[in-house]
Amino acid sequence: MMDDAAQAAVWTSKNIAAYGGDSARLYLMGHSSGAHMGAMLVSDAQYLRKHASSPAIIRGFVGLAGPYAFVPEERDLKDLFNSPEGNAAIYVPNFITGKEPPMLLLHGADDTTVGLFNLTLLEKAIKDKGGMVETKLYPGIAHIGIIGDFAWIARDSVIVKDTLAFFEKNQPR
Repeated sequence: MMDDAAQAAVWTSKNIAAYGGDSARLYLMGHSSGAHMGAMLVSDAQYLRKHASSPAIIRGFVGLAGPYAFVPEERDLKDLFNSPEGNAAIYVPNFITGKEPPMLLLHGADDTTVGLFNLTLLEKAIKDKGGMVETKLYPGIAHIGIIGDFAWIARDSVIVKDTLAFFEKNQPR
């Protein structure tokens, strides 16, 4: 999965101009396991390096309810997140150097699927290394609700507005 995500990011960076996009404004965003994968791409350079690239192609990262700092216990989660190198190889805080692109980490206060400790441990690792991170906790929002706010019907959502403000603030000048 990580190799697929890296290939997609590199391909997009190289080809976005042909579709009217700007490679200097490439952001990653993911929900749940997708947030974990995006955080790994921007913090562990090995994935993009395999494709002659680096996390520098990413302008910023938005993570929605990501399991950045968990250890998989259930069989299906072990299958999904298994790494030959063990759990340390999937624990995003282990890879933080402070040089990652800015990150916005969002989490619903009513999320019982992914624990809030994932956000707080990653936030601490980034701050301890002098990196750029913002976090937001949304009352009354559960695991699925945080991504559901990106549906067209919820276009006035505070979560969407916070995300767009992050993109605007981190655009190249």
